[in-house]
Amino acid sequence: MGVRLEGPELKRVDESDLISEAVSPGTIQIPPSGKPILLLGDCQTIGGYPKMAHVITVDLAVAAQLRAGDRVRFSEVSLADAYRLLLERERQLELFRVGLSLHTS
Repeated sequence: MGVRLEGPELKRVDESDLISEAVSPGTIQIPPSGKPILLLGDCQTIGGYPKMAHVITVDLAVAAQLRAGDRVRFSEVSLADAYRLLLERERQLELFRVGLSLHTS
């Protein structure tokens, strides 16, 4: 479902309960423990923890391969750049598919 991230505890300013709302793969939630959870491909569809960020789609495959003790670094990406990176990945995968079909023909 997700990857629990270790590091300094993230303290919530407002401890009141939140209304559950939609989450999707890539959402980073902060549970009461203060240890963020990065939701992956088979995550639930709703959640009630505060959300602090979202990992872009193109990086989810890398996140799914994280192992215990791996270090991660996050950086801000504009929506336009996230879309451009996803299109580039799709182009690369299409070239790979074409190469495979030529190789196996």
